[in-house]
Amino acid sequence: MKKSFILIFIISMLCCCNKISNKPIYEELTIDEVGKAMEQDSTFGWFYDDVVKANYAIKMSPSEKARFKKVSYRKYFAYTKYEYDFIMWMEKDSIWTDEWSRKYAKEIAATDSVITYWKQYIKDCYAEVDKYIKGKITNVGIESDYEYNWDTHSKEWKSRRSFEITYTLKVPKVDKVKVAIVWRDKYGKSDGWHISGSDENITQNDSVKKHVCAGLTDEKPSEVWITSIEINGQTISSKYDEYDIPQSVREYIENEKEYDWNKVGREFAGENFVSKDSYLSQKREEDLRAFDNLCYEFDQEF
Repeated sequence: MKKSFILIFIISMLCCCNKISNKPIYEELTIDEVGKAMEQDSTFGWFYDDVVKANYAIKMSPSEKARFKKVSYRKYFAYTKYEYDFIMWMEKDSIWTDEWSRKYAKEIAATDSVITYWKQYIKDCYAEVDKYIKGKITNVGIESDYEYNWDTHSKEWKSRRSFEITYTLKVPKVDKVKVAIVWRDKYGKSDGWHISGSDENITQNDSVKKHVCAGLTDEKPSEVWITSIEINGQTISSKYDEYDIPQSVREYIENEKEYDWNKVGREFAGENFVSKDSYLSQKREEDLRAFDNLCYEFDQEF
């Protein structure tokens, strides 16, 4: 009995110390009420400004006001702070990611196995060409110069990406080489392959300079794929045909983005497969509902 009394006393004291109004979220606060709330937590000012902009008093119907009457400034402010506690979510996401990895280990392994198979298929397709020649991206940089603009009839200062392809041969000479270049951003992601034409009369360690005149981005040339060569009038081509590869797998190999990996999983890992994003999203929803289900539903609707 004594413990219950102490608990009730502590709760009542905490409620008394909380200066944030218990008015429903759709009722306007006085300047004094806003000021007291900001004395307790200065971020309440930004929160209240957003509430005013949302204009719930007009936006909500009478039935919606009745349903969400208990969503007070105090409750919704606490919910919002919880929802945007990014450090907390990073910690929870780490735990849930480990949980997802264990729960769907079989499906994850199946997805990776499919991708590994088709990556090896691509390497095997280029094996015939690799017997004669290989290419490597070197000397990536930026060059600037004046270029004549025919629309404005004036010279303009332009920057362009420059790089070289250095060839290593296992034969004395290759008459013609057709190449495709893979471009990747600073995170290693790619938006696909860019055909880069052909080079002629290649001998050992020749380097051929290339330029890309389009606007500069974070992407840089990363890999060279030699699609065909000509030696003494004979054409030797890679056996690679992108349409042999399932589209979802091809998109992942080109981009290496988690979104594309998930598509491979949904297609090949079985009906029980759940992507990490979907799993984390579900766990976050469960967590927010457990914190305050009514505020969660209000947040989803408005």
